[in-house]
Amino acid sequence: MHKANTSISFFIFILIFVLFIYSCKQNHTQKLLEVFCDTEQTAQGRKYLVSSDSSFKILGGYAQSDEQAHSGKFSVKLPGPSSYGMICVLKNVQANDHYQVSVWRKSENNAGILVVPDTTHNKIFLTTRKPVEKDKNGWELLKMDVFVPPDFNEKLKVYVWNNENSVVYFDDLKIVQLPE
Repeated sequence: MHKANTSISFFIFILIFVLFIYSCKQNHTQKLLEVFCDTEQTAQGRKYLVSSDSSFKILGGYAQSDEQAHSGKFSVKLPGPSSYGMICVLKNVQANDHYQVSVWRKSENNAGILVVPDTTHNKIFLTTRKPVEKDKNGWELLKMDVFVPPDFNEKLKVYVWNNENSVVYFDDLKIVQLPE
């Protein structure tokens, strides 16, 4: 009888331990960010572009144009020089986070840059103008991986920038937080 009680007690202990471990793992699972903006809709008097996440504000609805589009009917038109668009802030950035940011660009002379800095420009300031893909209609995909340093405690910005004297179009901004 004693041996049976010991076996049952051990089984109950193991079951409780497994349930405890599983519940701890479930509580620490963070929803990863995924935002997509196809520039098709604006909000608040064309101040913002609407994205797949309604809580996510993307400044730049004023630059919406129907002259060119990678998908849908609209894109963001930046006439340059020093014009900015698709500006957004990532607020809940944690140390060691990993993000992939991409946007489609159409320009005549490689103008137009995808930029990801921290809000103070002290720890992160990434840019790319080099496309990783080009489609048959002349749209080029700009893409970058953003690795947040261990001692990071700021916000990240994402935006597109035209620093040339020519027109640049941007469309289909995508920000994805990847698992660690």
